[in-house]
Amino acid sequence: MSCKWGVVLSLAAAVLATGCRSQPSTGRCPSHGVRLLALTGTESAAAGQPPLVRAFVRPLGTAQAATCRFELYEFVPYNANPRGKRLMLWPQIEPGPPLPENPNWQPPLEAYEITLPLQGTLPTDKHLLLEVTALMPDGSRYSDTVEIKTIADF
Repeated sequence: MSCKWGVVLSLAAAVLATGCRSQPSTGRCPSHGVRLLALTGTESAAAGQPPLVRAFVRPLGTAQAATCRFELYEFVPYNANPRGKRLMLWPQIEPGPPLPENPNWQPPLEAYEITLPLQGTLPTDKHLLLEVTALMPDGSRYSDTVEIKTIADF
């Protein structure tokens, strides 16, 4: 009888160990779409340049976005929908193919590096949400959101 329980527990451990950690809230492993990496954040302005958001967008599976749309929102904590007022909407960006010749593609990260200039004034030392929506050639849309913090010297 103890051998039977050992087999059951071994199988349960194997199933749990092969789970997906990229979306723990849904319990599903995404096979298509995009993911904003944790490297995404704001940067202070260089001399004569506006401050910017540097976004790192990783395509999931075989997904290759035709265009990406980026939006910046105020973060509303303790709310079912944490997106507050929209602060910025950038023009759609075509990231291009994930090839080493593409200046937006970062092979070590397997992600696109997109630079988004900030215009106007933003609240300092605040938490914001950056959302990317990838529009696929077949008409489907995938999105991801990441929380970023503005820096005090904007």
